[in-house]
Amino acid sequence: MQLVLGKIIMQLESMQIKIGEKNHHFHYRSTSSGDRGVIKQIFSDQDYNMSSWHQGQSLHDYYRSCLRDGKTPLIVDAGANIGASAVYFAGVYSEAFVVTLEPEVNNWHILEMNTSEIGRIRNFNAAITDTDREMKLIDPGLSDWGYRVSKDSAVRQPGASAHEAFIKGLSPRTILNDKACIGKAPLILKIDIEGAEDALFSGDTDWLDLFPCVIIELHDWMLPFSGSSRSFLRAVTKHDFDLLPMKVGNRIIRWLSNSMIRIVLLGGRPCVSIFVLR
Repeated sequence: MQLVLGKIIMQLESMQIKIGEKNHHFHYRSTSSGDRGVIKQIFSDQDYNMSSWHQGQSLHDYYRSCLRDGKTPLIVDAGANIGASAVYFAGVYSEAFVVTLEPEVNNWHILEMNTSEIGRIRNFNAAITDTDREMKLIDPGLSDWGYRVSKDSAVRQPGASAHEAFIKGLSPRTILNDKACIGKAPLILKIDIEGAEDALFSGDTDWLDLFPCVIIELHDWMLPFSGSSRSFLRAVTKHDFDLLPMKVGNRIIRWLSNSMIRIVLLGGRPCVSIFVLR
């Protein structure tokens, strides 16, 4: 099928994904290495599958307890791309509400298509960052899953190229105060934002305490010597996390809190460093 966006025509392929008891049509660009890569990571490699871990079962128990208490669990997917992780989470946590953020507009349109059959979802064409501001979208040429946003606020210059993309940046507080999220119980925050975690964790991070599970991919491997992970590493030390290295060969490390079930999955290629932060 074709997706026509103004002068842009995208040729899309479709595959079937089982979501709960239903088959779900998932669209992607067959010519996009980014689309193929995210499908492999999420659906084939099962990067976010926590079911074999004791902590994953505890998280699911917490999810069930929210439902018993009449609360709707909330999943925030920052860096949602074309929606593979959002669709995956919607299948595993079938009664949760999912909020996604994707800054690149073509990805966002495919994300909208891929989640249109899921009623419990809200997709923002925006990026997550420390404070609400306009940001500049950057294409470093790493396919459709490699877009980055500028660290600093963007300023539109007179006569700027029409090809320059300016996008909305939303803080975690603004996202959680959106009418789609108010009254819901935070469950999972997934962050894969191509190095922009540097800015995200540079300000207020008290919102970390609201999420029992945080999944993050850090990007020192992609941005050597930029220090893009440092603000995150500083932030988690303020929230009583223990670091337990688990399944490092599969790019996953977990952080556990003493007070409640709290899991942070740290992804990076080919492997992240292991720190004990106590």
